[in-house]
Amino acid sequence: SFVTAVQFFFMLPSISDVTTLSMSTLFACIPLLALVAKSGGDLQRLAASMEESLGKFSTRGASIYSEDDRALLYESIEKMYGSIDVFDADVRTRVKQIALESFVQQRSLLPYWTHIAGNIHSFPLCLGMASLYIGKPWEVLAMRYFNCIACVFLVFPIGQAVAMDLGRHLARSAGDAAWDRWYFYVGIGFVASALNVISYQLVDTIPMGVAAGVLPSFGLQPWQAVPL
Repeated sequence: SFVTAVQFFFMLPSISDVTTLSMSTLFACIPLLALVAKSGGDLQRLAASMEESLGKFSTRGASIYSEDDRALLYESIEKMYGSIDVFDADVRTRVKQIALESFVQQRSLLPYWTHIAGNIHSFPLCLGMASLYIGKPWEVLAMRYFNCIACVFLVFPIGQAVAMDLGRHLARSAGDAAWDRWYFYVGIGFVASALNVISYQLVDTIPMGVAAGVLPSFGLQPWQAVPL
């Protein structure tokens, strides 16, 4: 995320309007979101490998250093479960279900708060951009600060979660074929980055245009436009 922010910073001199801003944001986010999609694919392969290993679990085939330890292990299992076969069946079903539950149910490899932690460096940048509007009407300032919060805590994390989920679906459908085909993940990065740009337009560019009165094509009444 930090590298993406630095990359975007160097693009700032070439940004002159909404179109160049959108294109700069699109291309700056592609590498980051491609890596996020790759991590989602890695998660899917890890879950598949774990499912296969647990599905073939056998206590008798376990590697144990000492035969005395093996005998002690068998004795303990038989006391708790009645037989080793019952224990193996329990591992292949219930334990496997519990172990894979978090992988199957969560959309993202990381919890939401970790996405926030990874994007929190963007918050001072957004606040710095908001400082450009100090002295303007309160409607403009309020919209600017709302946009900062929405981008850091909503737009960026959702884009990363979408990229990760698409990477998981790609790994599930393409299997090992997707492992070395980097352009699959670059394509996902492009899609997720485009979603980021669209979301940014909805929570930032368009509302700020409304507040500043620079979107007459929307048929806004004069009282809705706050001149800059």
